[in-house]
Amino acid sequence: LQTHQVILIAGDTGCAKSTQIPRFLLEAGFDKIACTQPRRIACISLANRVSYETLNEYDNQVGYQIYFQQEFEGN
Repeated sequence: LQTHQVILIAGDTGCAKSTQIPRFLLEAGFDKIACTQPRRIACISLANRVSYETLNEYDNQVGYQIYFQQEFEGN
C-alpha cells in the first residue's frame, strides 16, 4: 500500500471489501481512502455503514459524492 497510489481489490459479494477494508486502512493510519460503487443507493448506504461502524473514532471524515451532490460527516 505504501508504494502504490491505487490498489484494486476484488472479492466475492458480501465479503466486506467495501466496509471493512476502509476501516483497516483507517486503523493503519491512512487518511485518504476512496471506494467506488456502481449505484447511487449503494454509495449512500456504504458511506452510512462505514460512518456507523467507525463511529468517527479516528477523527475521520466519512461521506459520499454523487455527481454534484455531497454529504460528509465528521471533521
